[in-house]
Amino acid sequence: MKKYRNFFRIEQIKKYLPLIILVCIHCRWLQVNVEIFGEIRQTEYSLFLSDYAISFFKGTIPPSEQEVFNIPSLWSFYFIYFFAITGYESSQIFSKFEQQKLIRQGKRKHWWYLKFFQILKETAIYLVITYVTMGIYGICTDAKIGGLSRELQFQYNGLKLQEVSAIQLLIYLVILPYLVMVAMACVQYVMAMEINVVISFLIMVIILVGSVFFETPFLVYNYLMLIRHEEIMSTGVNAWIGMGMSLFLICGMVLIEKQFVQKKDFLL
Repeated sequence: MKKYRNFFRIEQIKKYLPLIILVCIHCRWLQVNVEIFGEIRQTEYSLFLSDYAISFFKGTIPPSEQEVFNIPSLWSFYFIYFFAITGYESSQIFSKFEQQKLIRQGKRKHWWYLKFFQILKETAIYLVITYVTMGIYGICTDAKIGGLSRELQFQYNGLKLQEVSAIQLLIYLVILPYLVMVAMACVQYVMAMEINVVISFLIMVIILVGSVFFETPFLVYNYLMLIRHEEIMSTGVNAWIGMGMSLFLICGMVLIEKQFVQKKDFLL
């Protein structure tokens, strides 16, 4: 029970309040725009809970002469705030409290494994709060619970989801985002400890911006834009490659940092 009480401390609420506000802005924005879109087309569209998540991770196509390019602002702020939280957590590694934990752990690799499990937990909490907020907003605004509006997603977002199964959507909206975010958090932690917390944050932002402007499987945030998936738009990135790359990065960063912490001087 103590762990649950700790989660609802003022500090924790303050930490995730901007995330909740950002998700609510997205939900309200989608609801209003769909109503306007329906009035223009003289068609009444019903939103499902899944439509909020799909629209949030829709993303955008890279800049080109043929298509209008818009930076997905809320999507970008969502991940930038995740970088900020990760950066703050990684900065605490050099605090007196963490130094005491490191001393008491005995073996430094055990201390790093605990930090890695903290990354897994924090990323899961971030995604859970995201989807719980969408769910609560949808229920409060009479959104339908089961299924999704494939016609709306095609006409409004340009997403061809007719042949996409529920399992594929689960991969695109839950498993893949979780793996990519954990991988990038691990990279950010390693750079924070080996270089600098601020520089690690800036590099994460550069990778995010690069993913928006360039469609390439090597910039992992491409995998978190549905409109760039080859299963949806015929050409683009492959979700399975994205999961493989993320797992490779996670394993690589864990092993690299395991060796690094053996030599790092954490004493201030």
